[in-house]
Amino acid sequence: MSGTEKPAAMEAHDEHVEVPNFDDLTPKSRANALHDFERKQEELRLKKEAEAKKALEDRERSVFEKAERARRTMEEAEQARQAEKVRRASAEEQRRAEQLAAQNSSMAQFEERRRAEEAKKEAAARAEKARAEAEAFAKQEAAKRLNDLTSTCADEHRLNGVMEEEEKRQAAEAEKLRKEEREREEKLAKQAEAMQKFEYEQMLRRMSAEERAAFLAKKAEEERLMAEEAARIKAEEEARLAAIAAAEAAARPRSLMRPLSLLPRSSAAAAAAAAAAGGAGAKVGAKKKGGGLFSPRKKKDAAPKLDGISEDAPAATANGGCQCVVS
Repeated sequence: MSGTEKPAAMEAHDEHVEVPNFDDLTPKSRANALHDFERKQEELRLKKEAEAKKALEDRERSVFEKAERARRTMEEAEQARQAEKVRRASAEEQRRAEQLAAQNSSMAQFEERRRAEEAKKEAAARAEKARAEAEAFAKQEAAKRLNDLTSTCADEHRLNGVMEEEEKRQAAEAEKLRKEEREREEKLAKQAEAMQKFEYEQMLRRMSAEERAAFLAKKAEEERLMAEEAARIKAEEEARLAAIAAAEAAARPRSLMRPLSLLPRSSAAAAAAAAAAGGAGAKVGAKKKGGGLFSPRKKKDAAPKLDGISEDAPAATANGGCQCVVS
């Protein structure tokens, strides 16, 4: 066997190099086979190191891409929040301008409103400054955590935790904005109510004493007439309901049974039970017949009853659950 020929035992697998049999080889062939075996072992080691390095680079690239996507998501959310803030501010300014244009008051009132607006803007600026500082601190902390994650190749759970915290912060901020919007709506409603009251008082002040007395007397007369009309309608409705109840009571069928004293003792108990059942059926029929919008109704009949459930069932068990008995 020449030095350049390789025995069949030296054919290596992709991930494993078989050890050649040196017993059947000459010293020179044995040296060549040992050299080839060591060379293949070195090539396999280098290949595994290259694959491990490539896998590590792929993992680092994946973590960096996820961090970059998270950063872009945060930037897009911030841009959307800023746009929504600008839109709300523009709408608020437009509404305030329309309200100020609709108000026709004296110079003193205008100065008072101006001072109130300045105080409100200063308070809003202070609140916005505090919010911006808190937001900047939160962003700095988030950026620091992201940098730590990307530099140390941390696992994906910490990155997901940062994203969840950011989503919670954005949700809390949105709730805060909605609360501020509700407070502004309530404040504007109170201002409008105060302005209407002020205009009514100004109108009374601009009237003479005779005109004011006539206006107030007319208003009191109108209120008295409205109260009398409401009382009349209520009395008519009560009389109508009483007439309906009387007509229903008169229309109920009377019992045609003989007195219980004339019946035998064995039949008296059965007749009493039948009379009680007939009275209950008449009550139920009257309820069904007079169950209109204005039918008289006792308080104990206000609660709805479910078919198939006994009235003797307790309202609740010891642990707070409902216990019903089916009849």
